[in-house]
Formats: sequence, structure tokens, C-alpha cells
Amino acid sequence: MENKVLSNVKEKAVFVWKIPSFPALFLINFIFGLSTSFFLPFSSLFGIDEVGMSNIGFGVFMTITAIGGVALSTYIAKLSDTNMSRKKLLVLTALSGIVGYGLYAFLRNYFALMITGFFVLGVTAAAVPQLWAYARDVLTQSSIAKEDTPFVMNVFRMFFALSWTVGPALGAWLLQAGGFKGLFLFVVAG
Repeated sequence: MENKVLSNVKEKAVFVWKIPSFPALFLINFIFGLSTSFFLPFSSLFGIDEVGMSNIGFGVFMTITAIGGVALSTYIAKLSDTNMSRKKLLVLTALSGIVGYGLYAFLRNYFALMITGFFVLGVTAAAVPQLWAYARDVLTQSSIAKEDTPFVMNVFRMFFALSWTVGPALGAWLLQAGGFKGLFLFVVAG
């Protein structure tokens, strides 16, 4: 019985890994998840301890940046569904993340950080949804049977979740070793 289960797991893993472009997409998905898991658990420490925001100021900051993320990623989603390629949007959102988190490494002014968070990282908020939509497009264009698509996409999402199991601990180590500047520069590298 155990041999059959292990054989089935191995067969499914090989099946998923042989899908064209998917090994690279799995890696990108994992890196995106890892990068976000480095900063998000420590965002309150950044705002309150590093920048000197009050509790209310931090709450306003997080609300404004969240609104930017929702508004701009919704707009980008509409673009990707109508007239712009997902590949180009993935490059745009990744570059936006590089610029945004690069600015976070050096900026300590409340309003400059809020503007960066709303506009620049608001665009970045669309990166993961666009990656997942692109992965679904790749599956649609491949020879994979439609009934296998939900399984493959669940495995794909699992890689993102997996990055969150190790990312915060690694982020804590990076924060301890290099401060917020080092942490943000590591996020930029991701």
C-alpha cells in the first residue's frame, strides 16, 4: 500500500514537473512568495521602530498602501484581460517591486514611503495574481487535460504557501544581520 502511494506521488510530481515552462514558473512563484514573506511580518516594526510612525500613523499608512494595491492591481488585471500581455505586465510589476522596495531600503520619510507604497508597490501587488493567471494560460495552451488543471494550479499555489513556511524565519535572520536596509535589498534581489 505504501509503495503504491509513493509511486502515485512520484508519478504526479514528474507529471507536473514536465509541463513546459512550469519548472521556471514554480521557481518564480516561490521567489515571489519568499520575497513578500521577508517583509510583511516585519512591516509594523519597520513603520513604528525604524521610521517612527505612531500606531495611528502606521494604521493610516497600511490602509493607504493597501488601497493602492487593490486599486492598481485591479486596473492591471483589467489591462491583462483586455489588451496587454501578461508577460509584459509581469515584467512591469517585478520592476515596480525592485524600485519600490529599493526605495523602502533608503527612505524614512512618512509621506515619501506612503506615496511609494501606494503607487509603486501598488503596481507590484499585481505580480502574484498575474503570475498565477499566466501559469493558467500556459496550462491552457499546453497538452494538459482540462481536468488536470485544478490539480496543477493547486500545486502551483502550494509553492507560494511553502515559501511562507520558511520566509519569515529567514527574514528575521536577514533583519538581524543587515537591518531593514539589508532586508529590503534582499527583497529587491528576489
